[in-house]
Amino acid sequence: MLVAASRTVDGRDCHALRVDFLSPARPSVPLEYRVRRTRDGRRFTVREVSAWQGEREIALGTASFTEIVDDSEPYQREPTPTVASPEGLRTELEHRLDAAHRMSPDDRRWLLDPRGVEVRQVHPVPLFDPSPVAPVAHTWLRALGPLPEESTIHRAVLAYASDMTLLDIACYPRGLSWIDPRVEQASLSHAIWFHRAFRADEWLLYSQDVPLIASGRALARGSVFTESGALVASVVQEGVSRLV
Repeated sequence: MLVAASRTVDGRDCHALRVDFLSPARPSVPLEYRVRRTRDGRRFTVREVSAWQGEREIALGTASFTEIVDDSEPYQREPTPTVASPEGLRTELEHRLDAAHRMSPDDRRWLLDPRGVEVRQVHPVPLFDPSPVAPVAHTWLRALGPLPEESTIHRAVLAYASDMTLLDIACYPRGLSWIDPRVEQASLSHAIWFHRAFRADEWLLYSQDVPLIASGRALARGSVFTESGALVASVVQEGVSRLV
């Protein structure tokens, strides 16, 4: 959605993206993005983007863009979490390969498929038979290969990556895995704010927590830092999270 919207905007970077998921998507069916020019203001540009599969609208998003500002005096109150560096940590795929013998044939096919973003958990939670732990996670993220200089690409990669692990944390205090057939989880609404420039092909620390699980839904939030400690993005998501 972010890339589709950015193709109608010149000279401005996306600073906020919110997406509401309307119905389940099918990975094997192509997506069509339809962009509506909502606002072209002096400082801000807004686009509404809808995602369609055939005759079915599956997601509706709003992307806001603004001019690039040289901010010489930024202020950041939130400190960078003190955690282990990504070097020396095992990848999410390596942990999954260890548990591959316990996966069903259907699950094994997609759980072991390499993705374009490398994930390394500071404190990995087992995919099978996890013990209850606090709904907090620190995750290192990085695109697998070098990316072009275009800022939109880096923001789009982070927007994608920010949804990969966030809602899974709602399972932690229950002592259940997100792939447990008794667990129903699905993103309802996902929002991300980009605060300043970054590179998605360099390590980013994604600090995540779930402050509330109630009424069959979970609220999850995250902060994204560079290795040097700069807060570059904030994330909030609401999703279905319940036992069935």
